Amino acid sequence: SPTIQSDTQQQHNQLEVILIERISTILENNWGRYDLVPVLQTLHNEDPRVVPLLGSVDALRALIARHPRRIALAKDPAFGAEIAVLGVTNAVWQQQQQQAAEDLRRIQQQQEQQKMIAAQQQEAAA
Repeated sequence: SPTIQSDTQQQHNQLEVILIERISTILENNWGRYDLVPVLQTLHNEDPRVVPLLGSVDALRALIARHPRRIALAKDPAFGAEIAVLGVTNAVWQQQQQQAAEDLRRIQQQQEQQKMIAAQQQEAAA
């Protein structure tokens, strides 16, 4: 049914957000960049429940690729290893999300006010 599917999708999205936050924390603790294999090993060591979710570097790479505004993939120029590079810290990301939500609320309020004014003008014209 559609609700079960959307609930499952919502849980998956929330799980991805948590994993991206954890990866960001790892990167914040490693000067903003770190090889993918140690990132994956750290995630596995911190929480064994991550193992079935992100069982390989390919799965980690795919997760990171879905969140390019948060974390980028790059090649380490010195060693050629694939690394994750922090784009936005967790704190900045949360501020951006809060600001976007506030902006959306303000726009919705303005739209509601415009609808009310238009309705009042229609009533006055009738």
